[in-house]
Amino acid sequence: MINRVFCLCAVFVFFAVALPSSLSARNIPFLPGECLTYHLKWGVVPAGKVTFKVLPMTKIDGEEAYHFVMTARTNSFIDAIYKVRDRVDGFVAADFSRSLYYRKKQQEGGRTRDIKVVFDWESMTSQYTNYDRTRNPVAIEPGTFDPLSVMYAFRCVDPDETTEYTIPVTDGKRCEFGRLDSVEKTRLKTRDGKVSAWLLEPDMSKVGGVFRKSKDAKLRIWLSDDKYRVPLRFSSKVAVGSFHGVLVKHVPGQVDSD
Repeated sequence: MINRVFCLCAVFVFFAVALPSSLSARNIPFLPGECLTYHLKWGVVPAGKVTFKVLPMTKIDGEEAYHFVMTARTNSFIDAIYKVRDRVDGFVAADFSRSLYYRKKQQEGGRTRDIKVVFDWESMTSQYTNYDRTRNPVAIEPGTFDPLSVMYAFRCVDPDETTEYTIPVTDGKRCEFGRLDSVEKTRLKTRDGKVSAWLLEPDMSKVGGVFRKSKDAKLRIWLSDDKYRVPLRFSSKVAVGSFHGVLVKHVPGQVDSD
């Protein structure tokens, strides 16, 4: 069951949000250089950590793009049971209108994957490849994001102004619409004391896997009520148990002085 922690962590970023029709710099609460580190537990057992980074701006097929990275790894104790070393990269157009490329390199137990998803916006399709095995292209909707970049997309939306968000997301195998609801504003206890946060609940009905098989499965995310809109904590309860992640380090990005 240990690998469920990291599968569910991936699900943490596979939900949907609605973006404003156009984004300006003031709408984007993160900058290159930002780093978020979370400690994960499966029940009461420490399982490892997950890190999200915003890397310097880059180019994909000549188009300027944001570059996001998620890494997940089990700790030394869990390594002896089920070793996980995952890296996920997402690339988004500089105007934050759509994803341009997605890659996931997985090492989980004795299984490895090298997944690439190429977006073809002229034909409105995405195509999934795992090593040399390529699937048929799947149709995508305007403004579709990949499963990692959508986490950053939802941070661009102000929960004070909108309580329900939807957006198409694809992993290269299918393209789905989902929903994310703002439940309430609350006070959350953190290492820095109590802070104001939004409690968000994604609609998991279309995610599948352990969520679809679990009655009343629920994923909850606490988002900081400040200019950074950082996920401070996330948790879920499903048939095979519960997990939670807690933010232990936040390094804000910086404006390029050049």
